[in-house]
Amino acid sequence: MKSLRVSRVPLSFVATALALVATVALIVLSPLALPILDDSDRDWERLSLIGQSYGAISAILAAAAVVGVAFTLILQQRQMREARRLAIRQFHTNLLAMAIENPELLQAWGNFPHPKDAEPRLTVYTNLVLNYFVLLHQTSSADLEEIRLHLRFMANSEWARRYWRDAAEGWTATYTGRSRQIIDIFAEELGQPKADA
Repeated sequence: MKSLRVSRVPLSFVATALALVATVALIVLSPLALPILDDSDRDWERLSLIGQSYGAISAILAAAAVVGVAFTLILQQRQMREARRLAIRQFHTNLLAMAIENPELLQAWGNFPHPKDAEPRLTVYTNLVLNYFVLLHQTSSADLEEIRLHLRFMANSEWARRYWRDAAEGWTATYTGRSRQIIDIFAEELGQPKADA
């Protein structure tokens, strides 16, 4: 079975960092270019005019640096929001893991949907596995085709297909937007009867 990719550093973050480094380098090195721009033998009045032009350019570059810093702060805010969301998901996973160890705790969730005559712990565990695939998709840690390969392997299990038949309606109602793509793949892979079934 193909292993899943590890999440990479966002390209926008790398581009912002490079832009900031380039901006600072331009500000620091631009005075060194004054003699190059002046084609005469050290006409200080002319260099003074060039220096004044440099002041305007420096202000523009400083403004660009401020915009870069603001963009970096926005990226950090998004990352913090994503980290909070992941922490909440981890807490949810921990609660369900406790219920796997002690199935009587499932009563706290109300009428936890599971196929008739099914082991409650297996139902909860299957739910966690599918939520793991959703999280891989939402965080771009794996693309849809990688997840589809894992689901095809999972679909060899009669239990997985049976779980999906009984739980599909809840999953479909829960996820919308971009996350709905992964639910559609669940339906395609787990909702199809197998030839040997």
